[in-house]
Amino acid sequence: MPLTSVNFLISYTLQAMGKGVQSAILTFSRQGLLNIPLLILMNLTIGLYGMIWTQLVVEIIMLPVSLGMYAHTFRALGKSAD
Repeated sequence: MPLTSVNFLISYTLQAMGKGVQSAILTFSRQGLLNIPLLILMNLTIGLYGMIWTQLVVEIIMLPVSLGMYAHTFRALGKSAD
């Protein structure tokens, strides 16, 4: 749960900053590229427990991606303000 809240907070922060494209990329990456395929794969290999653990795996993968996207956007905002 803590990783989920951090990832969603970064996505919502990017939206609030007017960076809808970056926020959409994070959301699509999480749901379309990772969550859905992993749900199918984990269900086929491990079963129900695999589907449960998928959320944790997705959040662990997305945390550095989200933090990187936020850091890049924040640095770019700082440079444009100068």
